Amino acid sequence: MTQALGVGLGTRFNIDDLRYDKIIIMTDADVDGAHIASLLMTFFFTQMRPMIDTGHLYLACPPLFRLTQGAKRVYCLDEAERDEWMAKGLGGKGKSTSAVSRAWVRWTPRTSRKPPWTRNRAS
Repeated sequence: MTQALGVGLGTRFNIDDLRYDKIIIMTDADVDGAHIASLLMTFFFTQMRPMIDTGHLYLACPPLFRLTQGAKRVYCLDEAERDEWMAKGLGGKGKSTSAVSRAWVRWTPRTSRKPPWTRNRAS
């Protein structure tokens, strides 16, 4: 991984040698994916901390819900967005019954906690 990124580890890490502007961690939206993401974040935190401090490391957040009705499919990031889509229906017109709305929902677990480096910080 250090060879692909073009940087060293620990004290030999040099941010100027980084080959990419953004490193995005993308894992599955399940418990295993969350575990892999936490292991990678721990690795980057302990071995390549300047990459985090300078804002080069990102964590992709997969959607929490997938709503389907026939051939239409919508992905929602949180419960509020899901409720909005369910209230108006996937076509965006009128209201749908709760029984039909419940049939659209297929829940995909993911953590909604944001990594510490995405919180607001003084510039």
